[in-house]
Amino acid sequence: MKIISIISQKGGSGKTTLAANLAVYASMQKLKILLIDTDPQKSLSYWWEQREEKTPALADVSIKDLEKTIKNLKKDLFDLVIVDTPPHTNETIKSVINISDLILIPVKPSPNDLRAIGNTMSLIKNQNKKFIFVINQANKQANITLSTATELSKYGEVCSSIIANRIDYVTSMISGKTVTEGSKGKSLIEIKDIFNYVKKYLCK
Repeated sequence: MKIISIISQKGGSGKTTLAANLAVYASMQKLKILLIDTDPQKSLSYWWEQREEKTPALADVSIKDLEKTIKNLKKDLFDLVIVDTPPHTNETIKSVINISDLILIPVKPSPNDLRAIGNTMSLIKNQNKKFIFVINQANKQANITLSTATELSKYGEVCSSIIANRIDYVTSMISGKTVTEGSKGKSLIEIKDIFNYVKKYLCK
């Protein structure tokens, strides 16, 4: 069992959407997936309640109970656990980093988002955890997207697949779906490429 946590100090970075889309796509690859919603706003739990399919599985867990929950999970019950987190403070995120095999950090191409990553980096590096930036809600042709990728690369690895700012990411979530279900468009390709990109780190 491997654990991916999706974290960001800023709200609105797209953590929940990324978690849901990766989890559903992984389930479609016949993997046993558990989503864990640690955000008090419960956006991921609400999305899951709208689903007709009850895969992936979901657990609503507070951050203070996260380490205990992970420790008590039967290791052969799930192939992959994906943890969605609230905008964090130092105190709340340390336990998330501690239990993670891989951390994904979604970042919108904006000065505010870039300024917010410094503190997150210090926490991750102090615990010697592998992390990957995912550029999210981007205009792929805009200069700021390229400059964001360049700036992030100074801190660590940047996923080669960029998530574009498309309405289908939003509309699919309303009905408990994701862009990976019933779609053959560019959004599906983005999620597939991100999943394949991170999968190589989970097979080591």
